[in-house]
Amino acid sequence: MPMREETRRRAGRWDRVRKPLFPGYLFVKVPLSQMHWRSINSTYGVARIVALEAGRPTRVDPDLVAALKVRFRFNGELNQPAELEVGNRVRVITGPLADNLAEIEAVPERGRIHVLLQFMGRYTRAVLATDDVESV
Repeated sequence: MPMREETRRRAGRWDRVRKPLFPGYLFVKVPLSQMHWRSINSTYGVARIVALEAGRPTRVDPDLVAALKVRFRFNGELNQPAELEVGNRVRVITGPLADNLAEIEAVPERGRIHVLLQFMGRYTRAVLATDDVESV
C-alpha cells in the first residue's frame, strides 16, 4: 500500500502523519481463471472489489503498478530520487510550504538541499531535507 507523508497543524504545532496514497484501496493480483475472486468480498475490512465491467474486477494497467513499485519502497514510503541536481524543479511535500514548487539552488550535503521558492511574489531561499521534496 503506497503511503505518503502529510503535514498537519495540531494544537499550534506541525505533525507529520503517514496516510495511504489511495485511501480505502488495496491492489491485489488475482489469477481470475484459477480463483473464485468473489471470495475477496467476504474478507474482513473489504467493502467491495472495484468492478467497472459487469461481473469482473477492474484490471489496473501493469505499467502503472510497475511505476508505483519503482516510486515507493517495500514499506510503502516514497522513494526519493538518487540524484537531486542544481537547476531541477521539485515540489515541497511536507511542512508549512507543502505543495509549493521550488528550484534546487545547491546540494551542499547529503540529506539537505538549498532551494529557491516563489513565495508571495518573491523568490525566497530555503534549506530543506531531501525527504521533504519530490521531483517534478
